[in-house]
Amino acid sequence: VALSHGWLFIIIQKKKKIINFYYEYLVDFLFSKCLYGIVTISKSCLSRINKIYFLKKIKKKLILNGIEPIKIAKLHHRHKTKFDILMIAVFEERKGFDYILDCMDQLRKKKIDFTLHLYGDYKKNDLLIIKEMIKSRNLKNFVTINAYEKDKKKIFTNKDILVLPSKYEPFGLVLIEAMMFKIPTISTNVGGPSEIIKNGKNGFLVQFGNINDMCKKIKILITDKKRYKSISNNGYKTFYTKFNSKIMSKNYYEILK
Repeated sequence: VALSHGWLFIIIQKKKKIINFYYEYLVDFLFSKCLYGIVTISKSCLSRINKIYFLKKIKKKLILNGIEPIKIAKLHHRHKTKFDILMIAVFEERKGFDYILDCMDQLRKKKIDFTLHLYGDYKKNDLLIIKEMIKSRNLKNFVTINAYEKDKKKIFTNKDILVLPSKYEPFGLVLIEAMMFKIPTISTNVGGPSEIIKNGKNGFLVQFGNINDMCKKIKILITDKKRYKSISNNGYKTFYTKFNSKIMSKNYYEILK
């Protein structure tokens, strides 16, 4: 059984040299001959896999990702003068760093008081590029760059909003992590995130590259306390009822027993 996160079987959205494309296609084809079935984590992944002709006859099962609940002693008071915005991502073109920094630049120009906290396993060259992107937008005093932490509490504690500005995401695990901490989420309307978030109910969805809409949604969460609380609570309910590790484990047990 293979687990597909959307990048297996030539689903990576990158421009590639022809020779690399055919090589990977051949590897995927040969690998598929050993498979009994495929488990996929979102409907969008399943749809992409079904378009690959040599995988059409292989059994497939959709099992949503789940995470183990973390005990949170007390949530901090969200509504304050300065807002802390969180983005967790590796440094890749598809992750939307340019997009989110353009949004932060607009918030800065509108005199919104915020800090964007970036978390990821950044290489030395990644850091140089990110810092230049920040500098070119005069955001040096508005953005922090942090190494990824295994301890989720260190990342999510005292954060007010999580943004996921990707061009494509097969699932979007950080969304359900934020929901577990009752942190409202704003994501691009792509792939897995579009299946997790019900726009306006347990989070917000925006079109990739739409700076005005992203800023509008952030401002709603900053200014509307009632909306903030509602989305926080609905997000937590979404996590607990659909993306709990117990639910995921039970589904895997059913197919493997």
